[in-house]
Amino acid sequence: VTDRSLALPLKFQSSWRWGIGFEYSATDRLKLRMGYEPRTSSIPDDKRNTMVPINNAQLFGLGVGYRFDQDTDLDLSLGFLRSRDDIPANTSSLSNQTGVGNILLNPYAGLNVKTNTKVTLLGINYRTKW
Repeated sequence: VTDRSLALPLKFQSSWRWGIGFEYSATDRLKLRMGYEPRTSSIPDDKRNTMVPINNAQLFGLGVGYRFDQDTDLDLSLGFLRSRDDIPANTSSLSNQTGVGNILLNPYAGLNVKTNTKVTLLGINYRTKW
């Protein structure tokens, strides 16, 4: 912190994730899809906070695709992302650590913090050739 600047290094880390998906062709025109992805957090444990409430998460997806003719497709999708996080007291410098030098953006000093985020995703995709 200076008189003209404020730096908040979050120290995000690049992380790899895997996911799995299945597609079932019910007919020549109708396709049913489902998928799952366990997502690990890019935020280190000592930087967890409530400003970025999506940490370790699970993403579930369902979809349906319909082909009207050889040039026209319609896809509908529904996704649900759930993220829960427990930040024990005095473990995150951006959330709940105590100390004289840790007063900025540390609103829960000395407290246990829990986050619970749920996101519903809806998608529609219409493709045609012309």
